[in-house]
Amino acid sequence: MASVSAGTFHVVHTELVVGILSLAAMSLVLLCIIRLSPKVPFLNTEQKEKLAKAFDNTQMVSAVFGLVFIPLAMVSGIIASDGEATTDPILLNKIILSSISIGAWLAFVIARFRHGSKVWETKGMAIAHTVNGLFAYFITTLVATLGGKYSRGESLYDLLPFSMGINEAIIAPSWLNIVLIFIGIISITMLFLLPRLLEIDEIIIPEEHDGPSSTLVAQQMSNGFEWLTWPEGSSDYYYRSEGTKDPWIKR
Repeated sequence: MASVSAGTFHVVHTELVVGILSLAAMSLVLLCIIRLSPKVPFLNTEQKEKLAKAFDNTQMVSAVFGLVFIPLAMVSGIIASDGEATTDPILLNKIILSSISIGAWLAFVIARFRHGSKVWETKGMAIAHTVNGLFAYFITTLVATLGGKYSRGESLYDLLPFSMGINEAIIAPSWLNIVLIFIGIISITMLFLLPRLLEIDEIIIPEEHDGPSSTLVAQQMSNGFEWLTWPEGSSDYYYRSEGTKDPWIKR
């Protein structure tokens, strides 16, 4: 019976991690642009909200699945290294940076699940959430490129005009690991504290003071949105995402 080596499993898991987290990063950036932009060319308000919801779901699902495959890639890589994981500087760096990557993506996912759509209500939170996701993605690509450095002696980061020292020290270079660990701790801490610290920040989609109260019950549902005519008998329509208590948005 034919068998598959741990190296093959490692390559598959690595490609899955990079691919799915690349999708998460792209969706995150596009979502942030949409949320921070008052208007999006060629899209009305309803279409903008639908697109934002699609990007939001994509980046969250991708991040969660990426988190599942990172440990599998780590384990298969250690098995495939035949004992070199604890002696080769590059492989040791991969283990360390993979752990940091898991921590950064966990902070990203936990913050989104804990605070829900509130992470997009203020510019400060939206930027902090996006920066944390991009930091996690950068660490992920750095781990992936170490594989190329180990197996082929080259990596994508060789194009940079400076050396990152990833193959020159056992915990290469020490300042980089200290900085990355420090940023990881700060990102996890701040993503839990920022909602309180930024309560007075500017709201991206402010609730109109002369509009309907967010406690009013919708009159009809359509395509994932609730609709309301306000004041009653008028021709002014308001909408919001179905099943939420978000402020009503005038169409």
